[in-house]
Amino acid sequence: MPDLVHDGDELDNPDGDGPDPNPHQDFDFDPHMEEKLPKQVKSDLFVLHMKKVTHEDGSTVVICNYCKKVFKWHKSGGYGTYRKHITNSHPDAHAKSSSQAQIPRYATPNQQLFKYSDAKNREELARMVAVEHLPFSFGENVGFNNYCQRALNLAACRVPRTTLTEALENIYEKEKKMLENFLEKYNGRVSVCADILSDHWRMHSYIGVTCHYMDNAWAIQKRILAFRVFDDKHTAVNIFRHLRIIFTEYKIENKIFAIGFDNASNNTAAIPALIELCKPYLGGSSSSSSITYSELESYLSTSFGFIEDTEDKKFDILHWWKEHERYFPILAMIAKQILSTPVSTVAVEQQFNAGGNILDPKGSLMSPKSLQIQACVEDWTKTQNRQQEIDQEEPYDFFKDDQPAESRTDDHGND
Repeated sequence: MPDLVHDGDELDNPDGDGPDPNPHQDFDFDPHMEEKLPKQVKSDLFVLHMKKVTHEDGSTVVICNYCKKVFKWHKSGGYGTYRKHITNSHPDAHAKSSSQAQIPRYATPNQQLFKYSDAKNREELARMVAVEHLPFSFGENVGFNNYCQRALNLAACRVPRTTLTEALENIYEKEKKMLENFLEKYNGRVSVCADILSDHWRMHSYIGVTCHYMDNAWAIQKRILAFRVFDDKHTAVNIFRHLRIIFTEYKIENKIFAIGFDNASNNTAAIPALIELCKPYLGGSSSSSSITYSELESYLSTSFGFIEDTEDKKFDILHWWKEHERYFPILAMIAKQILSTPVSTVAVEQQFNAGGNILDPKGSLMSPKSLQIQACVEDWTKTQNRQQEIDQEEPYDFFKDDQPAESRTDDHGND
């Protein structure tokens, strides 16, 4: 084997200067050479272009995957010599990796290099349009596309309005199915809020429904289930019919613990039928009853040691139940149902505010279907990013109704 040259200098390639048709295969420079890759390859240089090889005597060299030239390895000093060789001697390989939109960044065994995807680009742009209330034609914006292609990735493609609309519909259908499956398998009960209001232009009325439940970490969760046009007369029968359709879609008609309405007369009139629809299954064995009684006795005899409220410390009931769930499993299930029940219809009214922000003067012609898709995808995306807290600053309310709840009327003159 040829002797190593000075730091950073190249060795002649004993096998020729042509590119290797398979740059990732093993190289037979020395029958006594033992290949040993580092346990954690940090640089993309050694993922794509070069290979590090260690001799039996402990010395290490770096070999170009394309021309097989050998460099002396240094533990410090950077990779400038190696990168310069790839850029100058193998520009085609360097350009190929750029055209594949592989951003030079550190790679780990658990985190591969980024690769551009048209499908992912369409999906994330559709989410951004929904969350930021942008027009569906935003993907055709010249300035936005110049920014993406010049500053982010040359491979970024323009997303036409029709393509973005289709991508948003696909997101809605996929995540709605996931939510349906989750609620069907959810081992507990949920609470729902519902309300009906008209838009600012009195073109349509909408029914909004939100679902509230406690997750396994004792965090209260909220999901919007529907934001649908409701142009029928606002009678108790029609309210019940629309809610039954929504409850059935999500398979929660037998899992509802509480339903929240405002005090409009027709909402109140629909309650008996909803109670009958959502009436929970009653029953249980005597053993489970005795276990419940024993657990209740233990709970009532527990010394809780609650901390009095101060400016610095406040008692967190959810944290307490999270810590004591293993001692009171049945009571904990009841606590989850009660503590996750909303005390008002603020959550659904917030969705009306969000819908109103979508229906600004430029978006007032949006179809009811598109409005529901955008409102739901916005809510579900913000949930994934844990940004679903209720805003302290109320947005402009396009659904604002100055009339008292009892005197609300729709376009047909109904309450």
